[in-house]
Amino acid sequence: MRSIDINGDVGEGIRHQGCDVESVLMPHLSSANIACGGHAGDQDSMRRAIERALEHGAAIGAHPSYPDRSNFGRLPMQLSADALQSCLFEQITAIAKIADTFGVRLQHVKAHGALYHAVATDRRIAEVFAGVVRRLDDEWILFGLAGSVLQTVAREQGLAFAAEAFPDRAYHNDGRLVSRQDPRAMIEDAAYMRERVHHLLREGQVQSVEGTWLPLQADTWCIHGDSPQAPLWGQLLRESLQRESILMGLTRPPPPPRFIPLGESALIVKAGSRVTEKIHTQVRQWLHALTAAPPAGVVELVPTYNELTIYFDPQHTGVEQLRLAIESAMLNPHAELPAPRCVEIPVCYGGENGPDLDALAARSGLTPAEVIRIHSATEYPVYMLGFSPGFCYLGGLDPRITCPRRDQPRPRVPAGSVGIAGQQTGVYASATPGGWNIIGRTSMTLFDPHADPAFALRAGDRVRFRAIGAAELDARHE
Repeated sequence: MRSIDINGDVGEGIRHQGCDVESVLMPHLSSANIACGGHAGDQDSMRRAIERALEHGAAIGAHPSYPDRSNFGRLPMQLSADALQSCLFEQITAIAKIADTFGVRLQHVKAHGALYHAVATDRRIAEVFAGVVRRLDDEWILFGLAGSVLQTVAREQGLAFAAEAFPDRAYHNDGRLVSRQDPRAMIEDAAYMRERVHHLLREGQVQSVEGTWLPLQADTWCIHGDSPQAPLWGQLLRESLQRESILMGLTRPPPPPRFIPLGESALIVKAGSRVTEKIHTQVRQWLHALTAAPPAGVVELVPTYNELTIYFDPQHTGVEQLRLAIESAMLNPHAELPAPRCVEIPVCYGGENGPDLDALAARSGLTPAEVIRIHSATEYPVYMLGFSPGFCYLGGLDPRITCPRRDQPRPRVPAGSVGIAGQQTGVYASATPGGWNIIGRTSMTLFDPHADPAFALRAGDRVRFRAIGAAELDARHE
């Protein structure tokens, strides 16, 4: 079903005729752009805005600007790249830290005022802005003007981008917003606003001040919180979406891949910096598409947690040609992933087979039996094979039993050993040195170079552990 996000600028302390405009606007938003100290806002206002957003189910975003409170961030400023980076970093980290105290993460970052216009048209400023966001958290979504320079830069830097439209603002023929210094900039007539929203929803068009109909496809629509009509416009948009059976909220756009050359014969395609099942699914989709229709010159495809490494023959292709072929393959509509296999692994926990179980249980404030119950109750995604042939890295570990690696690695860990390190479970396919906390052992053969396939597991599988006794383990070994 189609969905459209409604975002609004809040945390700016706007009042109109004694009314707190933002408190009335917030129930009509699905995303809140919170001022974080540049043009408005302080620690207290950011906390209040986050509390209101959470109360009404709105996602939270940072709304940084030029450091210009006297002009509400609406006038251009000439800042060096270093100065701009510094002020953006200060503003965005300020609200991110406060959000963290509420146990939530930022969804997006959207520039304010003159900075918004600058990142839409000036590549240098857009690159600085996107660069700061990427260094802080490359899973945050950039909100920006549809078709802008920032949209191009976001794609180049591997950042998700939500194209934005402004039902309450006037446009020029070239897609630029009319300056707030122009009396035509804000839409103030309710009947005209309804007509604009109707055209946007039905036709995907908006009329410029010069009279031209402009195509305008957007993921998110903005209501300006500093407008007296903001609550009315928010209600109008919400009701319009309901009449058209359109969901209100942001369908997260997938971040574009980042292409990183690795020498002369390999290319890393990176999906993100975090280790999550969603990001790993994106990597597997790329792998599946390229396996189904391999570009010329590809030698090997190696998936990891959050990236796909492509080895190729430089005599037959190059990075740029391969990049174009990969982008085309990733659009393959037939690249839907097959259903994952679910593999059961029998494990004898504790004792000589799991020498670290008791210590891990004590560290977690649990009994060994509770650790076994928790560990065997989860279905784990296989993220990757690595370290040694067949060693599998599994995500999804219950946070109650996470544990850092051992201070002193063992010189030899038996094949079949099941260990915990950080937020992962690992299974040793062969006897190797290792520093994971060993909680059990399986008799299942995970790697056999003479078999076809040689590996019992592959990325994308799901694993469940079944607790067995020592007698069953011994019988299976026999």
